[in-house]
Amino acid sequence: MAPIPRKVPLLVADALVALRVVLEHMPFSEAEFLDGAPLDETAAKLVEMPASDSFEKFEEWKKKQLRSSTPSPCAALCSPSCVFGFHRSR
Repeated sequence: MAPIPRKVPLLVADALVALRVVLEHMPFSEAEFLDGAPLDETAAKLVEMPASDSFEKFEEWKKKQLRSSTPSPCAALCSPSCVFGFHRSR
């Protein structure tokens, strides 16, 4: 069996980096669209998607988010209409 060409893992890594960029950018752009203005620092922290190197660190971040009493500017992202496609009326 022939070894995998060096280019294949590099292309896969590039694709995964691009996917992560999209997954990080999408909630910010949707929240800005729904809010009608750029997000301030507080709102951006509510929309962030942290990269944790352990389950414990992610759970710590999640608990910190739940303690926050500020409502999320992108609460509409959890609605069924957003899950089943982007039907923007603006």
